[in-house]
Amino acid sequence: MNRLKTLKQTAKLCGWWPVAKLVSAKILGKKSIAMKIQDLDYPVELRLNNSDLVIFLGTFLHGDSDLKGRLHPATIFDLGANIGITALQFHRQFPLAKIVAVEPDPGNFCLLQKNTQRIRNILPLWGVASHLQAHFVQTNPEDLAMAFQFIPASSASGKEIPGFTIADLIEQNKIQPPLLIKMDIEGAERDIFQNHKNWLKYTSGVLVEAHGVGTADLIVKILTQEGFRTEQIGEKIFGLRPQAT
Repeated sequence: MNRLKTLKQTAKLCGWWPVAKLVSAKILGKKSIAMKIQDLDYPVELRLNNSDLVIFLGTFLHGDSDLKGRLHPATIFDLGANIGITALQFHRQFPLAKIVAVEPDPGNFCLLQKNTQRIRNILPLWGVASHLQAHFVQTNPEDLAMAFQFIPASSASGKEIPGFTIADLIEQNKIQPPLLIKMDIEGAERDIFQNHKNWLKYTSGVLVEAHGVGTADLIVKILTQEGFRTEQIGEKIFGLRPQAT
């Protein structure tokens, strides 16, 4: 996304005064800025040297996670919650839903907590969403925060991150159906879907960004076999049980 297009889209979403603040913050070398949008009571803090603004615009302007009218979830698992932008968008659409926002990266998680701290229905959880009950380490710290990946730890170093299966989350949070699960977890979604027997049956809707060759086809095949209707929403696959509508 080129710089002028980004500024125009930011103005469309937030107005020109926040754009002026954004440009000024970049010139002054600030590390973050708080952005306010309509229908959201509190500003969202974004880092200026990361991918936060891209996610912010994609979510709030382009409707990457717009599910209003498609289902009415009582519980939402936001797996790969990053800094909380999608969780906030879900809260705008479904203000009564309980949202469990799972994020493994410590820097992202710190901002996730800050951006959602005044919303009681959003519960941040530090950890890796996985098909395994294990502890994890990060493999690509040099990449953008939106692309971090994690693998099971081979030994204990004191820096491991706890892992949670979806079955764990269902049991720990005593969920109320309908359950919506959003996944943007940089490839781990493939293994989770290949081990879907203990969680998909409890799920009414899924919103998944697929990574890797053949992953999207695999997810659509599994969802179709399990009775879901599927469609594409932006870069994500949306699956819905007909009875959940």
